[in-house]
Amino acid sequence: MVTLRTAARPTMHFIGVTTGASSILRVFPRWARALGLGDCELNGIDLPPRAPAEDFRAIVRFLKDDPLSVGALVTTHKLDVVAAAGDLINGLDPYAAALREVSCLSKSGSRLLGHAKDPVSSALALAAMLPEGHWRRTGAAGFVIGAGGAALAIICCLAEAERGVDRPARLVVSDRDPARLADIAATHRRLGLDLPIRYVHAASDAENAAVLPALPPHSLVINASGIGKDAPGSPLPASRAQLRRADSLVATHRVEALRRKRDATSLGSGEFRLQCCSPDTVETNARKSASISSGCSKAAKCPPDGISLQ
Repeated sequence: MVTLRTAARPTMHFIGVTTGASSILRVFPRWARALGLGDCELNGIDLPPRAPAEDFRAIVRFLKDDPLSVGALVTTHKLDVVAAAGDLINGLDPYAAALREVSCLSKSGSRLLGHAKDPVSSALALAAMLPEGHWRRTGAAGFVIGAGGAALAIICCLAEAERGVDRPARLVVSDRDPARLADIAATHRRLGLDLPIRYVHAASDAENAAVLPALPPHSLVINASGIGKDAPGSPLPASRAQLRRADSLVATHRVEALRRKRDATSLGSGEFRLQCCSPDTVETNARKSASISSGCSKAAKCPPDGISLQ
């Protein structure tokens, strides 16, 4: 059973796996000072992946009832929070309702509200990384490793019909857990995504590597799994020989893991290409670009309506 303590001052909680190792614990106090938030705190709550549903329900009840708990950031457990405790959340924003995941919980009076911000941040990251017209010009595909909440948000951005012809020719999604693959496939059907998507049960890094040779040149490979963040290692093998045939544009959803594991010490503030070498030796060629002034791309447009659960 998860242990929770009553907040002694205004507190934002961080629901993750190994929150004590996150740099946000060092950054948050600086943000608080810059924003003039006064005496406040960020508190980590650690749960293992696929934790018991009752743990998530206990956390959500605690957030609702504790007067000085003002909300929470959710990382690894975005889907599990909604699956286990969605009935305790009073309302979901449009993305959270559509994707059935939350990355943020906030309070409005006595109401606890759920928000999904990954689709917005993913759209901005993709717009900053990929040259304009990349998909239309190259006919490339996308390979998303992982089938959790982060993967779902990224896929929805890549597959959005508003992109027209400037989206991947097809997508491949892999995961170690067949149930996760079945869930994400069901969500894609429910959302009516019309892009061809292949689902691969990859129980090992070698099975992920086996996908690479069939990808067209200039394809995008994204690590949206917890491997390299919540668990050590890489979802692709360390052997250069196993990756040599792939000519792919490789990205990672986990920037901290990228810096730590792959020697990408200077990402810059704009586009960056990660040429496929090996999981531990990635050549980074940073290119400065104009900042995104619009705030979001077309892929970050919200669905028209959210949902109120209570």
